[in-house]
This record gives sequence, structure tokens and C-alpha cells, in this order.
Amino acid sequence: MKPILPPYVLPSVPHYTLAEAREAALALLNEPVTPEGGWEEVPGATNYEGVASCHSRVYCVNDNYDELFCSKATSHEVNCSLEQVLGIFWDIGEELKVWNTASLKNAVVLEQNGTNTEQLVYQERKVHASISLGGDVVFRRAYEAFENDYLLSWGASTESPLKPVQRNMRRCYLLVSGFYVKATSPTTCVISSCASYYETGNVPAIAVSEECKRVALRICRIVKRIQDIVRISGLAPPTAAKFTPAHNVSVPQASQPASQPASQPVNQSAPARAPSGGSKKCLQCNIVTNGNFCGNCGGKCVAVPTGCPGCGGPDNGGRFCSNCGSKLR
Repeated sequence: MKPILPPYVLPSVPHYTLAEAREAALALLNEPVTPEGGWEEVPGATNYEGVASCHSRVYCVNDNYDELFCSKATSHEVNCSLEQVLGIFWDIGEELKVWNTASLKNAVVLEQNGTNTEQLVYQERKVHASISLGGDVVFRRAYEAFENDYLLSWGASTESPLKPVQRNMRRCYLLVSGFYVKATSPTTCVISSCASYYETGNVPAIAVSEECKRVALRICRIVKRIQDIVRISGLAPPTAAKFTPAHNVSVPQASQPASQPASQPVNQSAPARAPSGGSKKCLQCNIVTNGNFCGNCGGKCVAVPTGCPGCGGPDNGGRFCSNCGSKLR
């Protein structure tokens, strides 16, 4: 007889596309944490530094009606900028350092899109009974970000010919994951994370419990990694060269000189006449002035040798240039 499932439990293991994973991740992140919704506090997870809460519930059942869990955690306000979190979270090399190879043996990006906002990732976990039974996982992940506002990332397992199931290796599955960072100021933010991970085979209860803690542990370790980098180098992790947020504010372009007013055309053939004491010349329209910027076109003016504004000849000390007759004074 099939068991009667609560309404919040999926009756089968989902296989999300990347677009579907975004909606599933948002649903989990926004879902109220209530006993009626099946959520229970994960014991010991709030002992991790910076973690405010961590809860889990049954997410779905497999063909044998084994329960598969999901969990989600939220941080206190932490002293990290949104850009710093992105710099650590999205760099696969930093991911290995975040976990300090305690449970993650290997991680590599198999492919990525042109803007590096979507990746196909392969991870291999170490065999460790209290954290993981070992195995590997292939999943796609993506992110979107608004500068000084938020970062949202989501992911789910996918089949890929780039990494078929290896001999003597158990293929595990990331059903869905979500990672949300809300900036509360230019230097502080609140981080939320959720995930449902499916390890095939007989999974001991301790492995399930430890897996549910990983969303909280990941938040703690990302923050610690950022703080370590800042403490050692005194600088924030660089992000500009590596990451281009999908919906970020455009990079400001160099300001262009203002267009010349139609009512004041510049006669390029006429010699430029300098105001009294003028010692700078516009690079755009060649007018000599004593200001830093041209009053005609707005272009930058540079210093020129003192002399005749008409021919550039030396100043002979008289009222007119001895070479071209231009008025000097």
C-alpha cells in the first residue's frame, strides 16, 4: 500500500532543468519555516559561526518510498560585501579551499557560457561516513546579480557525456540548490542557502543529518574564507576580472567631449586667438584658453609654450607677432 504523503512532499524524485531548478530553489528559500510545513530544526547547525537558523524537512520520496530531505539555513548579518561572497562562491578553486578538502576531493568546471554566469560542474566527494558515503555528482548552476542589491544562484544535477558514471564510483544527485545573498549595506549582507542532495544506496541516519548541516556549514566557511583573505592580504578577493553578473549595472564609459553647438561653429582654418595671458590649448578644436577645459567643446586643454597664438612663433615682446602679424597684447 502506498503511504499517504503530506502535501509538501513530492511523490517522486524530481529531475529539474536549470530553469525549473531556479523556480524550485526560490520556492524553498521563500517557504515559511513552520511545523505544519514539516520543517524541523537541524541540531547543532546554529553552532557554526554566523549561522542564525537551519531547518530541514522531507522533500520527496523515491520509488521505494525512502524519504529524501532538503534543508535551508540563513546567516546573521555578516561583514562581507556581495562582491566578496560572489568571488568565493563562484570560483571552483575557492570552493575546494572553502571545504579545506575535508569532504570534497575534487571539483572542476567542465564547461561555462561566455559570461561565466552558467557552469557545468563535476565534484568528487571523499569517503567519510559522518559526512558523505563518497561518490561523484555532475550539476549545472547559474547565477544572476544586481549590483549592491542581491545575488541569486541555483543548480540541479544533469546528465552529461563529458562525465559519464565512472567504474567503482557512485553517482549522486543534487536535486536542487539555491543560494541567495541580500546586501544590507556596501560592506554587509545576509546569506541564505538551501539544497536537497540524494545519495544512492543505503544511507545511514548520521549521513542524512550531517548532509542537512552542510548548507549552514557552507555559509560559515565562505564567510571565514573571505575574512582570512582580507586579514592576510588586506584586500577584498578580486572579482572584476572573473565575473560578469548577468544583470549587473553597465560599466561606465569614458566621458566624451560635448558636441559643438550648431550656433557656434569652429573655423578650423582661422588662427586661434588667445585671451590675454592664455597658456593652454584645446586638443579638440585648437582654441587657446587659460582654463582647464574648452569653453567651446568641453574638451580637455593642455599647456602650450607661451608665444604667438596664430603661428606659434616666439613672443618678441611687442603688440604684434613679427612673423604673422597676429595681435599678441
